[in-house]
Amino acid sequence: MHMGALAVIDRAAFFPYLFTGWTTVAPSRRNADVAQAVAVPVTPEELAKSAHTEQAKMPDTGPNFLGERPYWRNWPETFDFVLWMDFGELAKPDVKQLIPLKRGSFFEISRIVRH
Repeated sequence: MHMGALAVIDRAAFFPYLFTGWTTVAPSRRNADVAQAVAVPVTPEELAKSAHTEQAKMPDTGPNFLGERPYWRNWPETFDFVLWMDFGELAKPDVKQLIPLKRGSFFEISRIVRH
């Protein structure tokens, strides 16, 4: 669940739910709209559904009990890369905005192409 946080250490990446809000870690203003104090990794279904702007704003992507919108909402316009970790168990959804850059035994890093 927190393996993506390794990118923060190694590459100074932003990790949307890295204990922000209720702790001493606060997101910068630039990242405030995509940070969540309580979140989990996006599911394949959520990633595919939110790839389309009109579907990303559906009611089921509304605020959580803290009033926070999902960090992955409108991800094609917000993020530059996606780290997909599946450990060979989950198939990555076929999303046209994702261009694979690097693959490993349990992960894929993709660049997000904006249309």
